[in-house]
Order: sequence, then structure tokens, then C-alpha cells
Amino acid sequence: MDEQLIKRAADGDTDAFRTFVEHYTNAVYAAAYGMIGDFHIAQDITQEVFLRSYSGLSRLEEPAAAGSWLYTMTRNACYDWLRKHRRQPVPFEQLAELVDNSFEEQQRRRQTSLDLWEALQTLDDQNRTVVVLQLYG
Repeated sequence: MDEQLIKRAADGDTDAFRTFVEHYTNAVYAAAYGMIGDFHIAQDITQEVFLRSYSGLSRLEEPAAAGSWLYTMTRNACYDWLRKHRRQPVPFEQLAELVDNSFEEQQRRRQTSLDLWEALQTLDDQNRTVVVLQLYG
């Protein structure tokens, strides 16, 4: 990513910030999904990271380190989310959504997703990030 573009985004250039977001969206989303394992929550975290980055970009001392900076923000946002939502009961509405005509197919996909999630959790953070970025980035 061009350092001048990042500096322009930090100075409030909305077109430059849009380019910045487009460049890093897949990587931020992949990192969030790799840690959380939920499509929608990873999307929310991705949006939150870019909202935070908009105001924090002007304080970024090394524009060349923008990717690492975003990854750190993403990791911290995921940890915050995990702390906040640990051991929350599943709402009845979500359970009811599982019951429909394709229950067996949904169960098979869910089990595959859980198996993949469990396999990812056996990796350390760095290797998990590499695998998630390879799959989704």
C-alpha cells in the first residue's frame, strides 16, 4: 500500500480512505473470522476496526506498518468481543431457525464448520492467521 495514500487518508481524504479500506477489508475480515468463527460477527468487527482506524490513522507513526496496525486492532476487537460474549446462552430464536425442511443439511454444514473451527484453534495465532488469510483473504 502506498504510504502517500495512507498519509492522505490520515489527513481526511475520503477517497484515499476508501481505497485504504478496499485494500485491507479482506485481510481484516479473514483475521476476525479466524478468531471468532462467525460470518456476521466477523463483518461487524471488520466495520468496527475501520471505524476505529478512521480516527486513529492520523496517529499512525509508520504508514508502512498499516497492515500490522490493523491486524492488532482486529485481534483486540476480537478479544473484546470474546470476553463480552463468553458463555452467553443461545437465544431461543436462533434455535428455532435451525428447525426447517433442510435440518440434516444444516447440521452437516454446521458440523463441518465446527470441525474447521476446532482445527484452526489447534494452531498458534500466527499460523492460524496464515491459514485463514489463505482460505478467505
